[in-house]
Amino acid sequence: MSNKQQKDILEDSLTEELVGFHSINPFIAHISSSRGVMLANHVSRSLVLNNGDEKIIQTGAEKQFAANTFSKKFENDSLIIDIVRKYDGISKDYADELVSYTIIFEDLKHDRLDYMEIVGYHVKHQEFGFRYKINDDTFGDLIPGEVVKAGSIVADSPAVAKNSGYKFGTNANVALISLPEVAEDPVVISESFAHKMNHTVYDFRSVEFGLDSFPLNVYGDDDNYKPFPNIGEYVNDESVIMAVREHDNMLSPAMLSVNDVKHYDPIYDKVIYARKPRGKIVDIRVHHAPRNRKAAYTKTTAGLDRYINGYNKYCEDINNVYTKYKKTHKQRYGNSAVPVLSNAMHKLITQVLQNLEIPPDRIKYTYRNEALDLYRVEFVIEYDMDLRVGSKVSDLSGSKGIVGAIWPDEDMPYDPVTGVRADVIMDPTSVVSRLNVSRLYEIYFSAVSRNTKRLVTEEVARLNGLENMTDTEVKKVFRIPLDVLAIIDTEQHQGYAKTNIHGMRTILKEILEEEFYIYYRLSSKKKPDKIVADMEASVYRPPLNKIMIKTGDKHKLSKEKVYIAPQYIILLSDVPDNYLTAPTAKVNIYRFPVSVGTREKHHASYKIAPVKTISETEARLYAAYVGPRFMAELKDRANSMETHKHIYQNILNAEKPTDIDIVASRDEMPYGSDPAIELVDNIFNSGGISIEYTDGK
Repeated sequence: MSNKQQKDILEDSLTEELVGFHSINPFIAHISSSRGVMLANHVSRSLVLNNGDEKIIQTGAEKQFAANTFSKKFENDSLIIDIVRKYDGISKDYADELVSYTIIFEDLKHDRLDYMEIVGYHVKHQEFGFRYKINDDTFGDLIPGEVVKAGSIVADSPAVAKNSGYKFGTNANVALISLPEVAEDPVVISESFAHKMNHTVYDFRSVEFGLDSFPLNVYGDDDNYKPFPNIGEYVNDESVIMAVREHDNMLSPAMLSVNDVKHYDPIYDKVIYARKPRGKIVDIRVHHAPRNRKAAYTKTTAGLDRYINGYNKYCEDINNVYTKYKKTHKQRYGNSAVPVLSNAMHKLITQVLQNLEIPPDRIKYTYRNEALDLYRVEFVIEYDMDLRVGSKVSDLSGSKGIVGAIWPDEDMPYDPVTGVRADVIMDPTSVVSRLNVSRLYEIYFSAVSRNTKRLVTEEVARLNGLENMTDTEVKKVFRIPLDVLAIIDTEQHQGYAKTNIHGMRTILKEILEEEFYIYYRLSSKKKPDKIVADMEASVYRPPLNKIMIKTGDKHKLSKEKVYIAPQYIILLSDVPDNYLTAPTAKVNIYRFPVSVGTREKHHASYKIAPVKTISETEARLYAAYVGPRFMAELKDRANSMETHKHIYQNILNAEKPTDIDIVASRDEMPYGSDPAIELVDNIFNSGGISIEYTDGK
């Protein structure tokens, strides 16, 4: 068997059924196995974007992803019993906020009572989540006594697009060019792209008080006592959600005046902070235990009682619905018949009866086996976040990178011929070092798509708009995407070739308003290299030009021609505030390098591993022989992240990186940011002692 025959058999055997999850990338056969594993890891922890895009190069696997989100849907035909809203009617503050709807229904397939809770947010991660998108058509049909069909979706992820598309990333114009800023894995993004990748972050805060403490009037005025923002309101500019003060009989006149309770002291009061200012409160739960005891200052807890009463009313409404259902069930099946409850419904009813103290047993309220104070308030805070320096992004070829810089849009590279400006700059050498040639195929296919969109847009504009074009003109313009698809040669071309004039107008409208979506799968008969060769020989080849790159204060033309074309970029669930998200000095504990263990000792030389740590004895010997400044230099370079960053910048920006006189200028980066020194400073500072270093003493 010849090599060509073996290759043909291998290529034909790679089908979607075999690669499964990876079929989301039609060029998966052109990346290394390690990057394929990384792709699966990246997609599994990609974040939901608030304004994502559908992929330009579609495979069909996207619909499978979209069908398996955290949607709220009816699995079987269901009879709606009732709908109960939490905190309904206790204040106008909640009128525009979806806090929680509990839909109680009878599962007709299993003949049991069940429920579905619809909330405004979804969180499974300790920080990241998304806002649910309510399906108004289904939600509006939820009427007690009506039957809802199986599969009806009430709320879904914002990543699910129309026609079951999936928007788990965004199409970013990527320029693969070598710059100092993208060496060693970082990527450079534009300000508009940072905003385009906007996502939602959630925080959870709680506080207890009541018997010996009281909440301060942080959000109120002289006439209204308001300890915290209501649902739908925002945290103040100081990021303070709530403050609690310990009661002291001796100081009560000075602690409880109208003005005193408006101001908190972060040293003496217990202050609950949000992550950042302007976070939005999306849910509040107040626990009160035991009920027969009251706070020392009842006026301070009036706002809390509204939530307690609102939740109690919610529990009463649930119990009333359940009681009524039991009565109806007995009438239908006889007095001895007991309603069957789902496990979730059984738990809900148990919690409701416990909250209503039915039966009236003595209940001891605890949290993690610790007795609760009189009140416990739990907050859910929501933030909209743009990309930041330190955020981690990736494409569908496992080409992850840390955002190292965010540039103004006007500073990003652009194609002077087409006017296309880059959203992202990435290192092209990683295509070779990581063996993920699929990136180049994706960029080329996307360049073809955008070029086709440009040709269609120009031709439609020349003909005064799609709505003013005759059928003959529509057919003529439609030849452009049809000819491009003929070169790609998939089932999409066959379908487009058979469409009628109405279908042509619909497809052209989609191209004009969205994208020219190309459907290409791993199992497509015509291989990518052949498509590229045929496309380059046609009039539809995408433009390849030298691009303008900003260096210093000027834009200069690149030496080589570069595509600026879309790649599908996803955001990964790595916290950008953490030093451990960066590969530099990654093997460490709280910024201190750690020694290599026996298991890592024999790793290959290219594996990330720190040098052997210096013990106290070795440090003393070094200091004795070469002096304390040499030892301080070693420690600071190894332990100070700021010095580490400074050294990297000097090397990457140097004209001769291997011939640098001073790699760490101590005028720009003085000693003292070593975490060991910072730790000692902080310990001494708490006792009123500061350390000052005097050279030579």
